Order: sequence, then structure tokens, then C-alpha cells
Amino acid sequence: MNTKHIIEDQILTIIDQHGQISRKKIEASLLESGIAVDKSTILRKIKIMLEKQLLQKTGKGKDTVYFRNDIEQYLSKPPHERPVVSYNFDLLKSYLANQNQYFTTEEINRLSANSSFDFTDASTYLKNLYLTLVIDLSYASSKLEGNTYSWLDTQMLIEYGEEAHGKTIEETIMILNHKNAVNYIFENIDSIDISPKTVYDIHSLLSMDLIHRPYVGTIRKGIVGIACSSYHPLDNQFQLTEEFKHTLCAANEISNPFEQSLFLLAHLSYLQPFWDVNKRTSRIIANIPLLKNTLFPLSFMTIHKKRYIQGLLIFYELNRIDLLKQEYMESYLKSIDRYKNRANVVKKTDRAVLMFRKSVSNGAATFVRDCQHVSIEEIVDNILKALTLSQNDNIFLQDNHIDPRKYLIYEITDAIKAINENNVVAYGIRPEDFKKFKAYMNNKQLSEL
Repeated sequence: MNTKHIIEDQILTIIDQHGQISRKKIEASLLESGIAVDKSTILRKIKIMLEKQLLQKTGKGKDTVYFRNDIEQYLSKPPHERPVVSYNFDLLKSYLANQNQYFTTEEINRLSANSSFDFTDASTYLKNLYLTLVIDLSYASSKLEGNTYSWLDTQMLIEYGEEAHGKTIEETIMILNHKNAVNYIFENIDSIDISPKTVYDIHSLLSMDLIHRPYVGTIRKGIVGIACSSYHPLDNQFQLTEEFKHTLCAANEISNPFEQSLFLLAHLSYLQPFWDVNKRTSRIIANIPLLKNTLFPLSFMTIHKKRYIQGLLIFYELNRIDLLKQEYMESYLKSIDRYKNRANVVKKTDRAVLMFRKSVSNGAATFVRDCQHVSIEEIVDNILKALTLSQNDNIFLQDNHIDPRKYLIYEITDAIKAINENNVVAYGIRPEDFKKFKAYMNNKQLSEL
């Protein structure tokens, strides 16, 4: 971090330690920290911090003391009563990748603990977990935009294409656009990078049919306003394009995926490169460094909306990352617990898949060959009569509340629905038997099984 930001940050740290403090004591504390600055420099820094409303003061002359401005108090003022601020070019220039990181080493260690998973694994539990991640990201990011779809509504829309009653077309499109954007990242995770093309692609997928087509995936020309903020982003397309490139170049120099993620979340939102859908784009893009490093994503399921918005506003207007960083950390650590628990629950059932694998395959084949004379329930009962389970298997079923009969009925039914001409060999079914079965079932609906 450059010297001027080191001094400002150290002054804030000193004030946090003392509550309120005089200029002389700030100078002494800086010296103790190995930072030697003269009186005029300190007064100039304090003046700037007062103007930014980072600090407040009380008293006069030698009795003047300084203390932190309360964020709630600062943001309680309407935007027109807060200082008008423009895009700060120095904010990006002063960030030196891998040197002045937003996260401390201790914070990185906390985020890294137990946060990795292999989403490219083809096992049942991780495919189910992958679907949960897609639904979570689509639901939570949309909710931050005021979308009223519930998580269950989102699941039904993403998995089955069922639109929720009483919702607007825009809300439905927003969810589907998130699904497409998240799927795009997962499907291209090996080749995807942090580049202008990637950001254009994600913005295009997120904004399609929600903004005017010429604005989709295109750097804006002109002014955009930010609700509830006194911050005025850049309005010159050339400057926007250059800062957009510089921002992504800076992000690519960052070696730690969590730091890279937070940097993208904050700086893409700050730049506001598009006419709309900027925060959504930053939230999805911020997950790319995590997913490429096989880390659980930041799904925003557990993020506190008010504190998230406050964190962005403070970053826009005061260029302070602390509030947004704190909310990122808290939300991510909760996300780890959510997905670890989800993975463990679904992974446990994989043992049941292995335990009953042959029974399910044989049961489905038996029904295909003899569906006119036997029901699935009868097949299952016969399987269970002949099945011998170990003591450990029985303990597992009891501990996980798995009823073998119900489990087999469900799995065999599901397998029968999935059988077709191209996969009969996997079930040990002869093609001629399947043709007879198909002919017999032409007058029935498989959903009635």
C-alpha cells in the first residue's frame, strides 16, 4: 500500500485502539509503529479524513480530539447531505497485488480452512451439490436485487421449468439468466479466465431480455446514478474501458483466490462499467477465482443484505473495504458449513446406492421383462426376502433413517423411467424384451408406476 494510505490506515487503527485521541498522541503512536511523519503531514491527513467523514472531532485547540465516524450515522444522512465523490483513480493505482492485500494472513487462513471440494467429480453427491450451488447462487443474487422468488420457487424453475405464480416476467427471467451464467462458469471452468471477454459474456447472460439489447455486454456511454449514494461513477466511455482493463489486469496479478474474489466484487461494482446489472455481474465473476481453485463458492445465501449494501456504499464513497470484507468473510464461512453439511448428507446416501445397486438393476430388469404379471412392490418384497445385509449395513440404514423397501421402490421406479433403447445393456435387458415392454407401456403413463 502506498505511504499515504499506510498513514491513513494506521491513524484509523490508532483511533480504534484509543476510542478518541489528540493529534500529539497520534503522532507519538505513529512513531512507535515506525512511521515518522511531521505535524503538518498528520494535520493534512486528518483534514482529508474529516472531509471524507471517516473521522469526527470535538474540542478546540490543544483540547481537540478525534474519533471514528459511526457508519450508521454517516449513512443515515441522505445522499445529498453526504460529500459528493467521483471515481478515485488512485484507489486502483495504489493497490499493489500480493503486497497490500485486503485480507490479512490470519483471515485468509480462516477462509481457507475446509473450504475446498472437487466439483468436477462425477459422483452422485457432488452432482447434487452442484445443482444446489446453481440454485443458491441464482436465488440469493436475485434476491439482493429485490426478486421475490423463494428458494423453492427458484428450484422448481431451474429444475423443472415451472414458473412461480404471481411473479413478474422480469423476476423469472432474472432467475433463468443467473442459472445460465452460473452454468456457463461450471461448464467452462477449465478454460474460463478473468478477462474482458469473460465479464462481457457473464454480463450478457445475466442481462439478456432485461435491458435494451445494444447495452448487453457493452461498456456504457454516459452517466449512471447509484441509488442512495453520493458517489458519481465515471461517465466517459474511453476512461471506463481503460479502467475496466486495468481493473482486470490488477485482479489477474493477485495470487490468492479469496483476495482476487473480494477485489473483483468490490472494484467491478465500484467501476459500474455497464448501464445496469453491474452488481449481479460482480457477484458471479467474484466466484470464478474460488471455483477455479476448487473452493466452495460465495453463494450470498447467508449474506446480510443491509450490511452488504452498506459495505458497497462505504467502498464507493469512502474507499473503505473493511465493512464489505467483514460481510464477505461472515457469509463465506457460513456458506462453507452449509455446503459441507449438504455434501456429507448426500454423500452418506451413496453407500445405499452401492448397497442396493445390483438389487435396483435386477428389479428394473425384472419389471421390464414381466410387467404384465408383477408389480414393483412385489418385486421389491421378493428382493428383500432374498437379500442378506451385514450388521454394519443395518446400522447404517438405521442411523440414516433409510427404509429399504421405500428406498428400493423409489430407485427401481426411477430406473425404469430412465431405461431406453440406448442404455438397456446397463440393466442386462435384451433389446427384444425392451421392445415388448415399450409396446405394452404405450397405453400407460410411466408416471403412474
